[in-house]
Amino acid sequence: MFRVAASESPKSLRLLGLAAVVCSALTLVGCGGGSRAKEYAPERLVAFGDENSLIETYLSASLNPAGSAEKAVQGLAYTMNSVVLTDRLYCTDLTATAACVSASALTDSVTDFDAHAITTSHSYYFDATNSGVLENILTRIEIGQGTVASTLTALKRSTNVIYACASSANWVQVVAHAFNLGFASLCPLDRAGAETYATYGAKVQDVAGQVSANMNRLGDGTLVTIMAGQHDVLELFAQVKAQTLSLADAQAQLRGRAATLAEVVRSIIRTDAKVLLALTPDLSESPYPAAQGLTEGQRQSLKELVKAFNERLYIRELGNESGRSLAGINPDAFLNPTTRSASYNYADTSCDFTKVLRPDGSTIGSGDADYAKRVHYCTNESLRSTSAVYMWADETHLTPTGHNLIGSSAFSRATNQF
Repeated sequence: MFRVAASESPKSLRLLGLAAVVCSALTLVGCGGGSRAKEYAPERLVAFGDENSLIETYLSASLNPAGSAEKAVQGLAYTMNSVVLTDRLYCTDLTATAACVSASALTDSVTDFDAHAITTSHSYYFDATNSGVLENILTRIEIGQGTVASTLTALKRSTNVIYACASSANWVQVVAHAFNLGFASLCPLDRAGAETYATYGAKVQDVAGQVSANMNRLGDGTLVTIMAGQHDVLELFAQVKAQTLSLADAQAQLRGRAATLAEVVRSIIRTDAKVLLALTPDLSESPYPAAQGLTEGQRQSLKELVKAFNERLYIRELGNESGRSLAGINPDAFLNPTTRSASYNYADTSCDFTKVLRPDGSTIGSGDADYAKRVHYCTNESLRSTSAVYMWADETHLTPTGHNLIGSSAFSRATNQF
């Protein structure tokens, strides 16, 4: 069952919410079709959906100091990614494509390097650094000036940047890691056992295609995760905002798409796989309305569209599915003003895009092909402030905090229900 805010749901849904509370208090024994013989432990996890379930690789020849074959940094999620800075060295060798080495590094302290002009800054993938157990490391090379022994000196600074892709950045990683699984094929630092076929911008019809193309990956012992619908909502909301589609017609179309996704879920269940279904986050409670300059009426229309999709998907279409095969997670419990925690910042985005660079150190312009996807370049180095805990990385994508709330809830439901 999903938690639905009482102020926004009809009596029937409030009763369903009460049942969920009772089931939770009883550890869901008897709430999904009988007690379990043993603790649930999936053999593998397969993820479908949009970029909220996606892990990508940044591949570019610009990461290669030789400028020839492409090099890669793996494990980028569409949220704040974790990087760790290590092995910072200063040297007077100003070669732009070579890192400082310990043997020739300055032993005197360097001050004011950042305060002086940095004329060159680029990150490279060095094979010698990425060897043995050390992987997914870029070396940032910066040439500028710093004060050494009271003398302003031309210097190079090299810093190893570890992309810690085995951290739980998005919700499917949270679930996989909780079951001792991981996305090793997409992150060399992770464990194995999980895979994702999610794609950026995927709508319901795209997810149906993902599942159809990978039915041979499903079956008994498989845990499937799905989050979809966000881009369907945004597509139709844009038409409502432009007054080319009525709100009622948009709601009807979203209910139809929800019915399509429900049939996809049923087809997965028929393979004997278990399904964790995360509903669409309520973007009317995200920074999106303010960033887009929406009126209050437009914001309410957006809320109604999310509601139409989510309620049709789970309550009307999947409400009779066994709790031993399907568990749902409603992000509304974490985002709705009547139920959410006051500990988080919901109004602002955590990623300061004036600080965001591609992994190679290049800037992203508004005309670049990857501009719309730039949130997956956000790291803890581009955090807006350390004085707040943010819920949203950008206008429409959750931070690891938000993903962790969804993923932890999903893991709890899986272990209690399946």
